[in-house]
Amino acid sequence: MTRTDTLTWAIFCRPDVFEQCRNREGFSELVCLARCINTLNFLYSAVSRLEGAEPHHIRDRMNFYFFNAGILYEGLGLVKRMNKPFKDDAAFQETLHSILKDKTAQTIERLHLKNVRHSAVFHFFADAFTDVIRDLPTETCVFLKANGTVNKDVHFEFADRMTVRILVGDTHGGDFKTRLDAVLVEIGDFNGRFVTQATAFLAKKLMEWGFDREESEPNELESTAKADERISQ
Repeated sequence: MTRTDTLTWAIFCRPDVFEQCRNREGFSELVCLARCINTLNFLYSAVSRLEGAEPHHIRDRMNFYFFNAGILYEGLGLVKRMNKPFKDDAAFQETLHSILKDKTAQTIERLHLKNVRHSAVFHFFADAFTDVIRDLPTETCVFLKANGTVNKDVHFEFADRMTVRILVGDTHGGDFKTRLDAVLVEIGDFNGRFVTQATAFLAKKLMEWGFDREESEPNELESTAKADERISQ
Protein backbone atom coordinates (compact mmCIF):
# COMPACT_ATOMS: atom_id res chain seq x y z
CA MET A 1 0.00 0.00 0.00
CA THR A 2 1.47 3.37 -1.01
CA ARG A 3 1.48 6.51 1.07
CA THR A 4 -1.26 8.03 -1.11
CA ASP A 5 -3.52 5.08 -0.25
CA THR A 6 -3.28 5.84 3.47
CA LEU A 7 -3.12 9.62 3.30
CA THR A 8 -6.11 11.53 4.59
CA TRP A 9 -6.55 15.12 3.52
CA ALA A 10 -9.08 17.88 4.00
CA ILE A 11 -9.94 21.23 2.45
CA PHE A 12 -11.06 23.61 5.15
CA CYS A 13 -11.25 27.28 6.06
CA ARG A 14 -10.86 29.39 9.18
CA PRO A 15 -13.90 31.06 10.77
CA ASP A 16 -13.14 34.45 9.20
CA VAL A 17 -13.03 32.93 5.71
CA PHE A 18 -16.22 30.96 6.35
CA GLU A 19 -17.98 34.15 7.43
CA GLN A 20 -17.12 35.69 4.08
CA CYS A 21 -18.00 32.62 2.05
CA ARG A 22 -21.43 31.91 3.46
CA ASN A 23 -22.59 35.32 2.28
CA ARG A 24 -20.81 35.06 -1.07
CA GLU A 25 -22.83 34.54 -4.23
CA GLY A 26 -22.29 31.04 -5.51
CA PHE A 27 -21.25 29.38 -2.25
CA SER A 28 -24.62 27.68 -1.81
CA GLU A 29 -24.30 26.35 -5.36
CA LEU A 30 -20.93 24.83 -4.44
CA VAL A 31 -22.47 23.10 -1.44
CA CYS A 32 -25.35 21.84 -3.59
CA LEU A 33 -22.94 20.54 -6.26
CA ALA A 34 -20.91 18.78 -3.57
CA ARG A 35 -24.11 17.10 -2.36
CA CYS A 36 -24.77 15.88 -5.91
CA ILE A 37 -21.25 14.41 -6.18
CA ASN A 38 -21.65 12.71 -2.80
CA THR A 39 -24.78 11.02 -4.11
CA LEU A 40 -23.15 9.82 -7.33
CA ASN A 41 -20.12 8.50 -5.43
CA PHE A 42 -22.37 6.80 -2.89
CA LEU A 43 -24.29 4.98 -5.60
CA TYR A 44 -21.08 3.68 -7.13
CA SER A 45 -19.63 2.70 -3.75
CA ALA A 46 -22.80 0.91 -2.70
CA VAL A 47 -23.05 -1.23 -5.83
CA SER A 48 -19.52 -1.56 -7.24
CA ARG A 49 -18.64 -4.51 -5.00
CA LEU A 50 -22.06 -6.13 -5.16
CA GLU A 51 -21.85 -9.58 -6.71
CA GLY A 52 -24.12 -12.56 -6.91
CA ALA A 53 -26.99 -13.79 -9.03
CA GLU A 54 -29.74 -13.77 -6.42
CA PRO A 55 -32.84 -11.79 -7.45
CA HIS A 56 -32.14 -8.96 -5.00
CA HIS A 57 -28.54 -8.67 -6.21
CA ILE A 58 -29.71 -8.24 -9.79
CA ARG A 59 -32.37 -5.75 -8.63
CA ASP A 60 -29.79 -3.63 -6.82
CA ARG A 61 -27.38 -3.55 -9.76
CA MET A 62 -30.15 -2.59 -12.18
CA ASN A 63 -31.41 0.17 -9.92
CA PHE A 64 -27.93 1.63 -9.64
CA TYR A 65 -28.15 2.54 -13.33
CA PHE A 66 -31.63 4.02 -12.96
CA PHE A 67 -30.81 6.21 -9.97
CA ASN A 68 -27.44 7.16 -11.42
CA ALA A 69 -29.22 8.43 -14.53
CA GLY A 70 -31.71 10.39 -12.42
CA ILE A 71 -29.03 12.04 -10.30
CA LEU A 72 -26.96 12.88 -13.39
CA TYR A 73 -29.97 14.59 -14.93
CA GLU A 74 -30.44 16.66 -11.78
CA GLY A 75 -26.73 17.45 -11.69
CA LEU A 76 -26.85 18.79 -15.23
CA GLY A 77 -29.81 20.95 -14.27
CA LEU A 78 -27.83 22.36 -11.35
CA VAL A 79 -24.85 23.14 -13.59
CA LYS A 80 -27.15 24.99 -16.00
CA ARG A 81 -28.45 27.13 -13.14
CA MET A 82 -24.87 27.79 -12.02
CA ASN A 83 -24.31 29.65 -15.27
CA LYS A 84 -25.82 32.71 -13.60
CA PRO A 85 -23.42 33.18 -10.66
CA PHE A 86 -20.41 31.72 -12.49
CA LYS A 87 -20.89 32.91 -16.07
CA ASP A 88 -17.64 34.91 -15.99
CA ASP A 89 -15.72 32.50 -13.78
CA ALA A 90 -12.58 31.00 -15.34
CA ALA A 91 -12.68 27.78 -13.31
CA PHE A 92 -16.31 27.15 -14.26
CA GLN A 93 -15.60 27.77 -17.94
CA GLU A 94 -12.63 25.38 -17.87
CA THR A 95 -14.50 22.54 -16.20
CA LEU A 96 -18.29 22.29 -16.00
CA HIS A 97 -19.33 24.75 -18.68
CA SER A 98 -17.69 22.61 -21.37
CA ILE A 99 -20.02 19.75 -20.44
CA LEU A 100 -23.09 21.88 -21.17
CA LYS A 101 -21.87 22.56 -24.71
CA ASP A 102 -20.87 18.95 -25.40
CA LYS A 103 -23.12 17.39 -28.06
CA THR A 104 -22.71 13.87 -26.68
CA ALA A 105 -23.74 15.04 -23.21
CA GLN A 106 -26.78 16.79 -24.65
CA THR A 107 -27.80 13.62 -26.49
CA ILE A 108 -27.40 11.46 -23.38
CA GLU A 109 -29.45 13.90 -21.33
CA ARG A 110 -32.26 14.11 -23.90
CA LEU A 111 -32.53 10.46 -24.97
CA HIS A 112 -31.65 8.54 -21.80
CA LEU A 113 -31.47 10.50 -18.54
CA LYS A 114 -34.59 12.63 -18.86
CA ASN A 115 -37.17 9.94 -19.53
CA VAL A 116 -36.07 7.49 -16.88
CA ARG A 117 -35.74 10.28 -14.30
CA HIS A 118 -39.19 11.68 -15.02
CA SER A 119 -41.11 8.43 -15.40
CA ALA A 120 -39.48 5.69 -13.34
CA VAL A 121 -37.08 7.08 -10.72
CA PHE A 122 -38.20 10.34 -9.12
CA HIS A 123 -41.73 10.09 -10.49
CA PHE A 124 -43.78 7.10 -11.56
CA PHE A 125 -46.00 7.59 -14.58
CA ALA A 126 -47.79 4.56 -16.00
CA ASP A 127 -48.06 6.08 -19.50
CA ALA A 128 -44.31 5.67 -20.01
CA PHE A 129 -44.59 1.98 -19.17
CA THR A 130 -47.62 1.56 -21.42
CA ASP A 131 -45.57 2.54 -24.46
CA VAL A 132 -42.70 0.10 -23.87
CA ILE A 133 -45.03 -2.74 -22.84
CA ARG A 134 -47.01 -2.45 -26.06
CA ASP A 135 -43.80 -2.61 -28.09
CA LEU A 136 -42.78 -5.94 -26.56
CA PRO A 137 -43.16 -9.15 -28.54
CA THR A 138 -45.58 -11.64 -27.03
CA GLU A 139 -43.60 -13.53 -24.41
CA THR A 140 -43.74 -15.30 -21.09
CA CYS A 141 -44.01 -12.54 -18.48
CA VAL A 142 -41.87 -13.21 -15.39
CA PHE A 143 -43.26 -10.52 -13.13
CA LEU A 144 -41.12 -11.17 -10.05
CA LYS A 145 -38.41 -13.39 -8.66
CA ALA A 146 -37.49 -13.96 -5.03
CA ASN A 147 -35.66 -16.21 -2.61
CA GLY A 148 -37.62 -17.04 0.52
CA THR A 149 -40.46 -14.92 1.81
CA VAL A 150 -38.68 -11.73 2.93
CA ASN A 151 -39.99 -8.67 1.10
CA LYS A 152 -36.60 -6.99 0.83
CA ASP A 153 -35.32 -9.90 -1.27
CA VAL A 154 -38.07 -9.61 -3.88
CA HIS A 155 -37.23 -8.39 -7.35
CA PHE A 156 -40.12 -7.23 -9.52
CA GLU A 157 -38.15 -8.15 -12.58
CA PHE A 158 -40.63 -7.18 -15.27
CA ALA A 159 -40.91 -3.60 -13.96
CA ASP A 160 -37.14 -3.15 -14.07
CA ARG A 161 -36.91 -4.69 -17.53
CA MET A 162 -39.41 -2.09 -18.74
CA THR A 163 -37.44 0.66 -16.99
CA VAL A 164 -34.34 -0.48 -18.90
CA ARG A 165 -36.28 0.10 -22.11
CA ILE A 166 -37.28 3.58 -20.94
CA LEU A 167 -33.61 4.30 -20.20
CA VAL A 168 -32.44 3.13 -23.63
CA GLY A 169 -35.09 5.20 -25.38
CA ASP A 170 -36.08 4.17 -28.88
CA THR A 171 -36.33 0.37 -28.72
CA HIS A 172 -36.95 -0.15 -32.45
CA GLY A 173 -34.28 -1.41 -34.80
CA GLY A 174 -31.03 -3.18 -34.12
CA ASP A 175 -30.14 -5.65 -31.40
CA PHE A 176 -31.51 -4.34 -28.10
CA LYS A 177 -28.80 -5.92 -25.96
CA THR A 178 -26.09 -4.33 -28.08
CA ARG A 179 -27.78 -0.94 -27.85
CA LEU A 180 -28.27 -1.30 -24.09
CA ASP A 181 -24.58 -2.09 -23.58
CA ALA A 182 -23.62 0.95 -25.64
CA VAL A 183 -25.96 3.23 -23.66
CA LEU A 184 -24.61 2.01 -20.32
CA VAL A 185 -21.04 2.62 -21.48
CA GLU A 186 -21.95 6.14 -22.66
CA ILE A 187 -23.66 7.00 -19.38
CA GLY A 188 -20.79 5.51 -17.37
CA ASP A 189 -18.19 7.52 -19.27
CA PHE A 190 -20.24 10.68 -18.91
CA ASN A 191 -20.74 10.05 -15.19
CA GLY A 192 -16.98 9.74 -14.71
CA ARG A 193 -16.35 12.95 -16.60
CA PHE A 194 -19.04 14.84 -14.71
CA VAL A 195 -17.72 13.80 -11.29
CA THR A 196 -14.12 14.59 -12.28
CA GLN A 197 -14.94 18.02 -13.70
CA ALA A 198 -17.24 18.94 -10.81
CA THR A 199 -14.65 17.91 -8.23
CA ALA A 200 -11.95 19.91 -10.01
CA PHE A 201 -14.19 22.96 -10.10
CA LEU A 202 -15.05 22.68 -6.41
CA ALA A 203 -11.40 22.36 -5.41
CA LYS A 204 -10.36 25.35 -7.54
CA LYS A 205 -13.09 27.63 -6.23
CA LEU A 206 -12.55 26.72 -2.59
CA MET A 207 -8.83 27.42 -2.83
CA GLU A 208 -9.54 30.70 -4.63
CA TRP A 209 -11.89 31.73 -1.84
CA GLY A 210 -9.37 31.21 0.94
CA PHE A 211 -9.68 27.55 1.87
CA ASP A 212 -6.56 25.55 2.76
CA ARG A 213 -5.54 21.93 2.21
CA GLU A 214 -4.29 19.82 5.09
CA GLU A 215 -2.84 16.32 4.98
CA SER A 216 -2.69 13.81 7.84
CA GLU A 217 -1.23 10.37 8.33
CA PRO A 218 -3.66 7.81 9.80
CA ASN A 219 -2.23 8.14 13.33
CA GLU A 220 -2.61 11.92 13.19
CA LEU A 221 -6.35 11.89 12.52
CA GLU A 222 -8.86 13.34 14.91
CA SER A 223 -10.44 10.99 17.40
CA THR A 224 -13.83 9.53 16.55
CA ALA A 225 -15.37 11.57 19.33
CA LYS A 226 -14.11 14.83 17.85
CA ALA A 227 -15.28 13.86 14.37
CA ASP A 228 -18.72 12.96 15.69
CA GLU A 229 -18.88 16.24 17.58
CA ARG A 230 -18.21 18.21 14.39
CA ILE A 231 -20.85 16.27 12.43
CA SER A 232 -23.48 16.96 15.08
CA GLN A 233 -22.90 20.70 15.13
